[in-house]
Amino acid sequence: MQAIQQPKISIFSSVRTQLVIVSIFAVIIAVLITQFVTISTTQNEVEKGANSNLAAIANSSSVAISNLLSEQVALLQVLTDNRGLELRARQQSESYGSDLEEVREQIQEIDGQWAISADNSPLVQGILNRDASTSLRQFQVNFPNQVEVFATDSYGALVAATARTSDYDQSDEEWWLRAWNNGNGALYIDRRIQLDASTGVYGLIIAVPIEDANGVVGVLRATYSLSSIQTLVDNSQFGETGHIALVNSDGEVLAVPGFIGGDIVLDEFRELLLNQDETAPDELTVIADENELQAVVQFSRISSGGTFSALDELGWYVLALQEEKEALAPVNESLNAVVVPVVAIVLVMILISFLLARRLTSPLTKMRQAAQQLINQQWETRVDVKERNELGELAYTFNVMAGQLQAFVDEMDSRIQEQTRDLRAVIDVSNQISNLLDPNRLLQDVVDLTKERFRLYHAHIYLLDEEGEILMLAAGAGHVGRQMVSEQRRISLQNLTSVVATAGRTRESVIINDVELSETFLPHPLLPDTRSELAVPLIARGQLVGVLDVQSDQIDYFTEQTLTVLETLGNQISVAISNATLYQVAERTSRHEQALSSIAQRLQGATNVDEVLQVAVRELGKALRVPHTAIQLDMTENEGSPIKG
Repeated sequence: MQAIQQPKISIFSSVRTQLVIVSIFAVIIAVLITQFVTISTTQNEVEKGANSNLAAIANSSSVAISNLLSEQVALLQVLTDNRGLELRARQQSESYGSDLEEVREQIQEIDGQWAISADNSPLVQGILNRDASTSLRQFQVNFPNQVEVFATDSYGALVAATARTSDYDQSDEEWWLRAWNNGNGALYIDRRIQLDASTGVYGLIIAVPIEDANGVVGVLRATYSLSSIQTLVDNSQFGETGHIALVNSDGEVLAVPGFIGGDIVLDEFRELLLNQDETAPDELTVIADENELQAVVQFSRISSGGTFSALDELGWYVLALQEEKEALAPVNESLNAVVVPVVAIVLVMILISFLLARRLTSPLTKMRQAAQQLINQQWETRVDVKERNELGELAYTFNVMAGQLQAFVDEMDSRIQEQTRDLRAVIDVSNQISNLLDPNRLLQDVVDLTKERFRLYHAHIYLLDEEGEILMLAAGAGHVGRQMVSEQRRISLQNLTSVVATAGRTRESVIINDVELSETFLPHPLLPDTRSELAVPLIARGQLVGVLDVQSDQIDYFTEQTLTVLETLGNQISVAISNATLYQVAERTSRHEQALSSIAQRLQGATNVDEVLQVAVRELGKALRVPHTAIQLDMTENEGSPIKG
């Protein structure tokens, strides 16, 4: 690999020197053109500042008025949930007949009586003294800006009211028709400010449907006094001539400081809306205000942000206005401070350039030193740079990279240690079982050691029967494993829902790292905490011997690394089982041959049949290690009885 040479940094090639040179050159160029651009720049900035200030005032005032109106709508909607009001509206709506014309005639007749009845008449008092009316008056006490509140049924007839209304039948009113909305219900807010005939105040009509579980049963209508909005408008004056105005999309002035109504029209604002598509202009815009004076303007539309569509469609705007001469006064003031000594600027900027270059290159120096320490394998090295700029981000990235590198090195060390530990465990298990020739002890030691050394929840071994069809549990770790063995647990090799059978059938290891998500996991009540499972086929001399099944109480416990180690252990176990089995077979064969030889020798000394039979029975019982042995000989040629011994 080609060697990498470290570059040598000279005084002129250093980043610090280059930054200083570039800064000085930039300062000289900037000073030369400053006088040319200062005036226009100052004017633009002042105009932008005035525009931004007016826009902020318009936006904040718009939000405040929107919140006031949204709050009133929300209060009325809460009021419609009054159970007594809903019930009264429902009962009165259902009290009429089914003929709509007769219902209208009945309501109009009452409306005529209402118009000529005195305030203390039973008709009027009957409405005003209802519990629903009392609830409305209590609402009015709590929220005095609601100067008039009343409710109608589904036909527009009066149901409850805080005070006597001018009409009993409200079904011909626009607000009622819009709020009733053919029985579908809808929020209604009048876009005009009107002098209410019943209350004698300028207010805003708001109507909301009254609904119960079965649908719309009436309409609640309130006249909201605009005194709070007028107070907000009066208190929003700024500077000497700055103020806000509440205007609708037709240019009608709804409220300005000291005035509320709709007699003044701002034609230029209406044209501005048409040209700007209801969006506040980005450039400085001048229109004639309510006093016919030229004023800089910014505006913001009243909106609930989608909460109440009727409020969003109201078409009201808040205008922030300031006379042009006051708004642009800073332009003339700033011109007096523009001209400064060029030499002083250059000297100051040169000094600043040196200081700034030093400050900017200091983090780079720290990072270069830290990088050298990383080269020397000092993995804990970090850069202490706290600048809130790109260099700070670069230092942060360097520290993250160094942390990741250290974590990678630590992880590799951990993996190596873990692999070493696992391989040592395999060697320990192999060493301890290599000299065991008793299959039963061998299997029990294997599962106990495997569970202990690999920190497993459980381990057991299944052996394949002689027919090669059934996997029988031969050994299990600990008390639980022995109890499971005593249950004579058996699994068919063709069982498609068993991890153990799948591993034996396919002769490939099977990992389930989350048993709750697996369809091939067979739970056992003695192992309730199993969360992951690994089954390793035990194959010796090309033949399936059994399956090593290990379980963990952790999800995702078994990795490819674990699989490799346990498969290696499985190979060792397979060989050990095969060797122990072969040894057991050889030992049994040898013992039988010795027994036969002994029997043959003793039979040679027998002198008659009875003695032969007695010797054979006695020696066979000893060889076979059974408590009782019998021999029956059939020595009859035709009908004789057999001879027993």
